[in-house]
Amino acid sequence: MCYYRRVKVLSEIIRNRYLLALAVALAAVFGASFLLPAAARGLARFFAYMSLACNTIPLPSTPVVIYMGREYPWIAVALVGGVATSLANLIDYEIFSSVFKTKLLRKIKDSEHSQASIRTFNRVAFPALAAVNFVVFSWDLIRLVAIAAKYPRWKYALATFIGRTVRYAVLAAVGEFFDPPLWAIGVVAVLVALPALISWLRSRRKRRASEEEGGSA
Repeated sequence: MCYYRRVKVLSEIIRNRYLLALAVALAAVFGASFLLPAAARGLARFFAYMSLACNTIPLPSTPVVIYMGREYPWIAVALVGGVATSLANLIDYEIFSSVFKTKLLRKIKDSEHSQASIRTFNRVAFPALAAVNFVVFSWDLIRLVAIAAKYPRWKYALATFIGRTVRYAVLAAVGEFFDPPLWAIGVVAVLVALPALISWLRSRRKRRASEEEGGSA
């Protein structure tokens, strides 16, 4: 992406009023966490962390939820995590909505193939979004299609909340009832991060290969 396009995308993101409102809300919650009783601060910080764990900022969530299940009731962890991830996915929604407004991606979104994907998505939108938010290795493409289709924000957030709350309930229950040692949670963190790391290394290798081919041409 050339410099002009990067500036255009950044300007679209900055001008997004919904994204600004989400950022203010997150800052307010983080600030309020210091006023809470000591017993509740961990959940408040967990909320702040999970609110940032989105596609744009790919922070690991699975090991964190298991760990929090060791410290707090699983139902509290599930509900707080579900609300926080709904906020995180809305941040993604607004960022990618801004990106789709750029001329290049607008052409891609309006292509026949993309419109066919959007029509297919609209038939199973809500259950599909809830399902991909439940599985550990979710299909981010479905979320991107939802954003391209301008799926209503409240339905997008609600589907996220349902799928992630159920998923976090299972993970937090593992933490509460099985009390896994920290080394085991660390192994889970590595296993979860490994596919993303491999994907990043592959994309980096492809990018270097294309740059070398362009330089030699």
